[in-house]
Amino acid sequence: MLDAVTHRADRLIYRLVESNPEELQEEGILQQGSISYWESQLDEKVLVGSVKTANDYLQFKRGRYFDIQADRLKGAWQKATYLALYVTQEAASQTEAENGIQFYGEIIDVEIMDQSGFII
Repeated sequence: MLDAVTHRADRLIYRLVESNPEELQEEGILQQGSISYWESQLDEKVLVGSVKTANDYLQFKRGRYFDIQADRLKGAWQKATYLALYVTQEAASQTEAENGIQFYGEIIDVEIMDQSGFII
């Protein structure tokens, strides 16, 4: 029973992380006016990235970087000052990490690469 509830909560959090505020507002998760209120209250933006596998977790942690496909970036991600990594329940169960946001830090550099891994 607890595993099913945890799995549902993890799916909801994953959905919140993967969606942009406009989508959440359309779905009724965010009230009208929430986006403009948040934007007026926040000085620094945080990009939240989802870590889905143990391999990704270890790679990102050791390499101190995060990669994401450009078509998955939403909203004004370029304005983000910080990056937070959300470790999914699946990745957490395969590693010693805990489920949830475990790491965050200042974004120092952004590189755009093609599918071959070459910097554009």
